Amino acid sequence: MSRPLQLLQLNRSADEADSVARLLAADGREIHSVRIATAGELPAALASQGWDVVVADYGTLRSGDGEAALPAGSLVGNIPVIIISDEARSDRAVEMVRAGARDFLGREELSRLPAIVARETDGAGPGLTGASRENAGRRAAEEALQESDLRLQLALEAGAMGIWDWDLRAGRLHWTEQLVRIFGLKDGDFDGRYETFSRKVYPDDLAGFETVIARSRDGRVPFRHEFRVAWPDGSMHWLDGRGRHFYDSAGVPIRMMGIFVDVTESKRLEDQLRQAQKMEAVGQLAGGVAHDYNNILTATLMHIELMQHDPDLSPQLRNSLQELEVETQRAVGLTRQLLMFSRRQIIQVKPVDLNDIVCDLLKMLRRLLGEHISMDFRNDARRLRIEADPGMVEQVVINLCVNSRDAMLPNGGPLTIETRMVELGAEAAAANPDARPGRFVCLSVTDAGCGMNVDVMKRIFEPFFTTKEAGKGTGLGLATVYAIAKQHSGWVEVSSRVGRGTTFRVYFPELAGTSPVKTETIDPQQFRGTETVLVVEDEPAVRRMAVMSLQWFGYHVLEAVTGPEALSVWKEHHAEIDLLFTDMVMPEGMTGLELAGRLREAKGDLKVIVSSGYSVDLENSGIPAGSGIAFLSKPYEVKALVSMVRKCLDQ
Repeated sequence: MSRPLQLLQLNRSADEADSVARLLAADGREIHSVRIATAGELPAALASQGWDVVVADYGTLRSGDGEAALPAGSLVGNIPVIIISDEARSDRAVEMVRAGARDFLGREELSRLPAIVARETDGAGPGLTGASRENAGRRAAEEALQESDLRLQLALEAGAMGIWDWDLRAGRLHWTEQLVRIFGLKDGDFDGRYETFSRKVYPDDLAGFETVIARSRDGRVPFRHEFRVAWPDGSMHWLDGRGRHFYDSAGVPIRMMGIFVDVTESKRLEDQLRQAQKMEAVGQLAGGVAHDYNNILTATLMHIELMQHDPDLSPQLRNSLQELEVETQRAVGLTRQLLMFSRRQIIQVKPVDLNDIVCDLLKMLRRLLGEHISMDFRNDARRLRIEADPGMVEQVVINLCVNSRDAMLPNGGPLTIETRMVELGAEAAAANPDARPGRFVCLSVTDAGCGMNVDVMKRIFEPFFTTKEAGKGTGLGLATVYAIAKQHSGWVEVSSRVGRGTTFRVYFPELAGTSPVKTETIDPQQFRGTETVLVVEDEPAVRRMAVMSLQWFGYHVLEAVTGPEALSVWKEHHAEIDLLFTDMVMPEGMTGLELAGRLREAKGDLKVIVSSGYSVDLENSGIPAGSGIAFLSKPYEVKALVSMVRKCLDQ
């Protein structure tokens, strides 16, 4: 009969120790089990008799301050030790195997315990000697350690993380291979000197880095700091450093260990989020300002246009009105830029050819840019069809060309406009977060100007950001380009080098299989009519001018300020009203679309025109396709109003 298995258990739980003993006795072997409840009792228990195996609870083995309860390097001499833990974590396994344990189990793996104990004791089977048991246990421990180290290496690589170990007395730094790659270096490029490392840190960040190191050392607090490093190829990368100091018995710092993590991508995403939030906030402000200006400009333009029809105007006054109209149109353009940037401008898309748009602009661009700019247009011979608002695409071309002209002041230089078809694969599209695979029409504008540094390039699409002198620019040009590209489901890319020039590329989705639609011309003599129009507008100046303009062209006009007031007018005159012209958003809780619905319930063939300066009003209006409801964007001129009224009535 074999002798009982001498089992020493380190476990503060008596119930768990009994469960372990019963588990090991389940195969019929006699077990002599002794339990101790604290790590401090272990030395005396080990000396009291010869044990075949020790089963220790990881939590009990740790002392109250979290440090190892036994000397590192050997737990209990040559006695096989098996650790059980509430979690089968690789870091705990590595710690215990390095301290001399033969195996490490999570509690969910306890069913494996009898086989492991058999492997480590005489009961493992015939012919297994003590030496072979020791070798087998050591091999298992080494394999577990290798597997844990492999897992750790994979985790470090997946997290773009590298470990460093700084011997402060010798002044030597040890880096892992992953850390060498994080710094953009190759194996053998780092000589282990702190001075070499410090030269890799971006100069503007070095002082702050060393200040945090000193604070960590002197205050005995963990080190954490974000800083930039310059790669040999000139690119800038952000690293997040964490670590701690170690001290000798006299309190002198002798070592520092930690990790560096490449956080370049997360910093880029954070910057994009902040930029998006900033642009959204400014966009809301710009949209609100533009909404009020639209009403003012609508009334102003209509006044000017009507006055110019007076046959008794003196030449001087007519010239003054024409100059006033030009300046007002400039204000209209600025307002449109604000609305484009804030994505509240009405988009009226149709199939167009990008080459046609650029060709139609060339003559005007040459006058606008000046003789000191030599402009070259390189166009793809194919039809470059896109679905776009032609006026907005023109705005993109003009803004980019003016920006390039200003970058080449005062001497001027070559400016190249190019159009071409491109097809992006998944890999090419992944280089830009705004891009996606597919076929696109690309508009590029290249200059030989002053170029931009990295800091300026980060901000060029911000509204009101400009590097020009005060009074030389609004800072809305490139922000408008960015917004228009977004509104057309495209994006903008830019490449630039200081002193070498800049190239902007705007990508529009290709529209296949559709011919561009030519703009229709309308004869102003066809605008007149005698029908009755109900005008509903809460802005007094706009309402007065709309009524006056329609009356001037012969229409009979009824007016109302709000939806409820319009219903009262309708109740009295519904039989004679042929068309409703209403603002989209009005006070007293009724929108123009809701008013149109109420009136159409009573008169199904009623013609309706809805007006607004906000694209979001149109997008959120829920106007059904084919409803026959027309939309007129603010600010509008007299001709635009009466031509749309005539067109709707004639349909």
